[in-house]
Amino acid sequence: MVTRPDDAVTIAVCQGHRRLRLVTTDVLTAHGAHLNKGAALDVAYAAMDPVDVVLHFDADILPPLEWREQAEKLFRPGYLFGCKRQDELGKPIYDGPPLPYGFFQLWQANDWKLRRWPLFEPWHGHCGNYDIAFNQRWKRDKRAEFSFTVTHFGEVRQNWFGVGHDDPAAQNDSFCQMLQLHQVGLHIARIRVDNNPKLRLPVPPYKLKLCLEGGDQDWRWQMLRACMTPDPFLVSCHCGLRLPDEEPVSSRTSPNKLWERIQDLYRTKEQVKCVPS
Repeated sequence: MVTRPDDAVTIAVCQGHRRLRLVTTDVLTAHGAHLNKGAALDVAYAAMDPVDVVLHFDADILPPLEWREQAEKLFRPGYLFGCKRQDELGKPIYDGPPLPYGFFQLWQANDWKLRRWPLFEPWHGHCGNYDIAFNQRWKRDKRAEFSFTVTHFGEVRQNWFGVGHDDPAAQNDSFCQMLQLHQVGLHIARIRVDNNPKLRLPVPPYKLKLCLEGGDQDWRWQMLRACMTPDPFLVSCHCGLRLPDEEPVSSRTSPNKLWERIQDLYRTKEQVKCVPS
């Protein structure tokens, strides 16, 4: 579970479940964001550091009994899996393409299509958009649905800018921004952000931008894991065509050496944050 450090209700619920790991982070509202879900998932992913199959899902859905047994039978490496959803009354909820959406996405952790960090785009100020960019890393014929249906509680495609604000003005602002997003159209709004970086959340530039060159698949995977920190705005890393502002990293560099370098960067940035202005 990933949430804010001041989310006392969620933290209290999580503390009652011994096997549930809780990650708290302030990236959900950092740099002017209302609810930066993509960045929060990056933080959770770094804390979890998965090596097998990964599932992330929203806290407002409930899967049916025996869903895991069904998923284990149908899952295939190399695919991104999702599922259908219904409301509390059992009425199907229509989710148009491109599927699957972020309320339920399951994949193999070391899938070669995910050779980059951050894993999810961290520059969206609300809890949408990141999941579409993520699922489109798989071709259409590599995106699949399980046969079961999850139940979604509450309104659908609402409250992307947060809900439950203590300040009535802040809550009204969140509602207004969600309304404006619907007026533009959710998919059109996402396309605009993709095509115009000025519409993205004004996150700081990465302290380090890396491009991995050469090496085998295991080395590349270990190097990407070395880049994972609780700060998704610190380092970017990927495999493939190197851009002019990226530092090339060859297989002569060990994952441990890169990890030490990244940790030094992270500690330095955290120390700067703690210095009184």
